[in-house]
Amino acid sequence: MLDKEGEAFASSEVRSNTERHNTEVRQHYERQHEQFFGSGGDDQGIDMVQEPIDGGGVPPQRSPTQPFITDTNENTMNKKIVILTFDDGKKGQYTNGKPILDKYGFKATFNPVCGNVEEGIQSDRGTHMNWEEIISLHQAGHEIGSHTMNHEDLSKLSEQALEFEVGQSRQCLLDHGIDVASFSYPFNGGDDNETVINIVAKYYDRARTATGPLMHTNCDGVGVDCKYSIMGWSHDADRKDNFYDDSEMFARFIEVVNSQTKFNNNNDGKLGAIPVIVYHDIDDIKEDYTTSVDLFDAEMKYLYDNNFTVLTLADLGYDESTNYLKINDNILVGN
Repeated sequence: MLDKEGEAFASSEVRSNTERHNTEVRQHYERQHEQFFGSGGDDQGIDMVQEPIDGGGVPPQRSPTQPFITDTNENTMNKKIVILTFDDGKKGQYTNGKPILDKYGFKATFNPVCGNVEEGIQSDRGTHMNWEEIISLHQAGHEIGSHTMNHEDLSKLSEQALEFEVGQSRQCLLDHGIDVASFSYPFNGGDDNETVINIVAKYYDRARTATGPLMHTNCDGVGVDCKYSIMGWSHDADRKDNFYDDSEMFARFIEVVNSQTKFNNNNDGKLGAIPVIVYHDIDDIKEDYTTSVDLFDAEMKYLYDNNFTVLTLADLGYDESTNYLKINDNILVGN
C-alpha cells in the first residue's frame, strides 16, 4: 500500500501534472481511452485489445536505426521510458503475463519469493511459478530478481534473520543457474533502514521499493541510499486503495506513465524521472493485487502504440560521482 508520503506525491505531482497538460495531450488521451473502452466509461470495450496486431498477433519490429544510445543520458528529452517489474512470482505472471509481453516485444524484471517456488506451491499469497517457469523467463531474456526467501517484512527481523532472507534468496537463485543483481522489499519493509540496506547491499547492486509513482533520477525523496531505495509504483495497491474498475485503472495507468513528461522535457535534455511499475498477479480471479488479463493487455498495448521504451531494473545504473540514477550505457531509447 502507498504510505501517506506516496499518496501525497500522487496527488500533488501526478494528478496536478495531468491537469496542466495542454489541449493536444488531453485530446490524445481521450482518443486512446475511447479506443480501448468506448465512450461509455465502463470497461466493456476492453476486449478489443485482444485482436492480433496487423493480423499476425506480433507487433512489427521497430527499426534499430531509429533509437539512439543514451551513454550519458543526454538528449533523452521527449523520450518516454517505463520499467516493468513483477513481485511474488505468481503463476499468472507466466501463464498470462508473459505471452502479452512477448506479443509486444517487452522484457521485465520478475521477483519471485524463493521459498515459494518449489513445485509452484500454493501459499497464502496464491499459486506460484515453479523453477522450470522461472528459468524459462530467465532464458527468454527477462531479469530475475530476489524478493526474499519467505516474503517477510525486513524491518521486523533480527540481523541473523535478515541475512537469511536477503542472502539465502540470492544463493537459492544462484543454485538454479540465475545470477541475480536486484532485490525488491516485501511490504516496502526496511527500505529506509540503514541496517537492512547495508545487508541488501552486500548481495545486490540495486533494490526497489514501492512508495510512489515516479523515481526521480536525482534521488529526491529517497531515503538512506538511492540505488537501494528505487521508488516503484504499486499498480495493484493503487487500484485496491481507490476501488478502481478496469476502465478507471487504465486511465490511472496512462496518467502515471505520462507523469514523467514534465521532468524529462527540459532544456538540458537529461532524463529526470522514470515510472517503475510494480505488478503482482495477472489473472481474472478478481482478487486484491491482481490485474485482469484484458487490462494488462490494454496497458502494454498503450505503451507499444505510444512508443514507450520498456526496460528492466537491470537497465538502470547509478552514477557515483553525481548520485544520479541513469539508464545504462548502450541502452537504446526509442522515439
